[in-house]
Amino acid sequence: MIKAGPIHINEYVLVYGILVGILLICAPFNRYNATIASSPVIHFLSKIFVNWGYTWCAILMAALVGLSTRLWLSFAVNGIIGFCTNWWFFGPPIFDRINSATGGYCDGDSSIKDTFRCAQSGNVWSNGLDISSHCYLLGQYVILICFALVNLRIYPISDSESATYNPLPRNGQQILRALGWVLGTMFLAEYIITCVFFHTFAERVLGLFFGVLAIQAITLTTPK
Repeated sequence: MIKAGPIHINEYVLVYGILVGILLICAPFNRYNATIASSPVIHFLSKIFVNWGYTWCAILMAALVGLSTRLWLSFAVNGIIGFCTNWWFFGPPIFDRINSATGGYCDGDSSIKDTFRCAQSGNVWSNGLDISSHCYLLGQYVILICFALVNLRIYPISDSESATYNPLPRNGQQILRALGWVLGTMFLAEYIITCVFFHTFAERVLGLFFGVLAIQAITLTTPK
């Protein structure tokens, strides 16, 4: 089995360039936020491709890259950091704590300190600095999918060649690679939707920055 190396920023400069370029191009846009935010289609896509994004990435990485101990340690730690920043950190997640500390509050029940519980209670959250969890997560998903596609197992070119690294039929590899491209495209489309319609420019930049920072810190510090 081929062991995939870490995600070094110089190897994925084109991917980072695309993500940052989209941020810059979409900087003036957010005028349709209220209309888009209430769309059931947007909510459905968010649940499928954002909430379940780590799961889809894990499945593709297992199939295309293989089970390198360091790779999966990095992936697990990255998932834990994502969980703490976006979903739960001994109460409200870190991004919600930052939101509250910068003036965010639940209009109707000031005792609630996280956006999810505020919405569940039927109240409306008034934002402080709302770091974009979608930019954080979707930026990471795009990078992870590219990592899986770049580091996929080597398959023999012809049937007469050695099949040492060929646990799947060539057709299976091609299907998985195609699925990887489709999934990566959907993640990128969701990222563009977020950059066009949601958050301020600064909130999008911070979301992407912290997402990239988490991946870089993990790949540089996990043991070989």
